[in-house]
Amino acid sequence: MKNDQFDNFQLLFNALDIKIVEHGYVFGDMDWQKRNVCSPFNRLYFILESGAKLEDASGNTTPLVRDSIYLIPIQSTYHYLCDQPFEKFYIHFRLDYLPGRDIFEFNQQCMRLSSTREEIQHIVDLVKTKKVEDKLILKAELYKLLSRFVIKTEISYDKIALYLQYKDLFQQIEAHCYGDTSLHTVANQLGINENTLRKKFKEDMGVTVKQYIDLAVIERAKELMITTDLNLKELAYQLHFKDEFYFSRFFKKKVGCPPKQYRINNSTLSSKQKGYRN
Repeated sequence: MKNDQFDNFQLLFNALDIKIVEHGYVFGDMDWQKRNVCSPFNRLYFILESGAKLEDASGNTTPLVRDSIYLIPIQSTYHYLCDQPFEKFYIHFRLDYLPGRDIFEFNQQCMRLSSTREEIQHIVDLVKTKKVEDKLILKAELYKLLSRFVIKTEISYDKIALYLQYKDLFQQIEAHCYGDTSLHTVANQLGINENTLRKKFKEDMGVTVKQYIDLAVIERAKELMITTDLNLKELAYQLHFKDEFYFSRFFKKKVGCPPKQYRINNSTLSSKQKGYRN
């Protein structure tokens, strides 16, 4: 007898996997001022020296306190402010439960955990080591740490179960995340009636398949702009847009700012960032 509850458990358990996108140190000062930072991945900050704070769209501020760990969820928007020197180690990551669906997408509020200098240094040391066994320990430590943040997040298992029904569709969209991908394309690849997919997806998700594809393309573009040096022409080519001008118009319409401005707002690198601290 089929048990959907256990089937969903296995799908979710096997799918949850940390993908580290970027990591390193930032040594900031009063020049570290960024507006409208909205990242396509989660940001994990280990604060070594205080001096900076986050501000949300409503003007509420969150000081980045020394010996604390902060998680800024994927797609949440904050201003970065700094009035004195500060230091942090950061890990930018995704924790997908389905292709393109991150477990922290259900929360848009910055979360904090109190920590110790020893705990933070332990994580940093595990990142720096080249031993395979230490990487396994690091992965276990990160899962344990992230579980403490998940407890603070209101995650709807029913909603996740609904998304799991579209696992094959999400996989197809992630595999063909291009500007010219259409409802007809993915329905044909999955062998599903186009009209049936259009109606059911809109009823369940509240958006059309094409709107979801466009969102996935935008997220892929954001990640490429932050993690690579591809210029607009190269980005447009890689994402199957006919030229960089069409891509720029598409991006600005969906995001609200041109690609170049988004890249500036969300750039991790700074003149004070020097990789690892000795």
